[in-house]
Amino acid sequence: MSQQNNSPEYFLNLARLTADQTVALEYYLKAAEGGLTQAMTAVGNIYLEGEVVTRDVDEALNWFKKAAALGNPTAINNIGYIYEQRDENKLALEWYVKAVEIDKDSTLPLRNLAFTYAKVGEVDKAIEFYKKAVERGDIEAMNALGDLYFDNENFIEAEDYYKQAAKLGHVEAMANLGRMLIYGNDFISESYHWLKKAIDKGYDYALMYMGDLFEENMKYRKAIRWYKRAQAIGIPEAKQKIREVDSLIKKNENVGCKLYVNSI
Repeated sequence: MSQQNNSPEYFLNLARLTADQTVALEYYLKAAEGGLTQAMTAVGNIYLEGEVVTRDVDEALNWFKKAAALGNPTAINNIGYIYEQRDENKLALEWYVKAVEIDKDSTLPLRNLAFTYAKVGEVDKAIEFYKKAVERGDIEAMNALGDLYFDNENFIEAEDYYKQAAKLGHVEAMANLGRMLIYGNDFISESYHWLKKAIDKGYDYALMYMGDLFEENMKYRKAIRWYKRAQAIGIPEAKQKIREVDSLIKKNENVGCKLYVNSI
């Protein structure tokens, strides 16, 4: 083997090319020994995932910290993730801030930082960093910002950010927008439109929201049809909803059978 084929870069390329992750780990370790932070981070990810080795979060953290000490932004972000998962939120924030400062390209650290600020109740900070990610075109941040505004009962802003993400093809945002509009005046058709798009794109829980839409508008038999579709694919809440709406129909058959002029 030539000197070139003993280089850390050579082993890193071999690791990336092989489909066998056990073999890849051997190559990543060789590349990491040569000082490549990408390889150190990859080793950390393998220990964090625990598919080809016993899952060891502390070992993953060790490898991420080795790479972070050499300035690898992905490793820095991953350290924040581990601390956030452990509910060590102060440490998570410290590392996410470092990731944001060093990584000027990825929006993931911005979203992670925003999420953790929201988790600890610093909503203004969360909004600030979600908006920074949105400014870079991150549709996940648009949907997350919609969630944050919705949770804080700012429904105008929530609708705006859900709609931005939905129009860019974010399926969960479509469902979230449709769910929110269920309870708005004169938004029945628009709610149906977005829920149907989410369902057609495979967002199964939108079936429940569609049931809610018809139930809210007292179209109980149609609501049951949607809840039954949700039940058929294994959504556990659907069974109880079917019982509840069936009970409404039995209590008031006139309401249950009523047909409204506005059709969906």
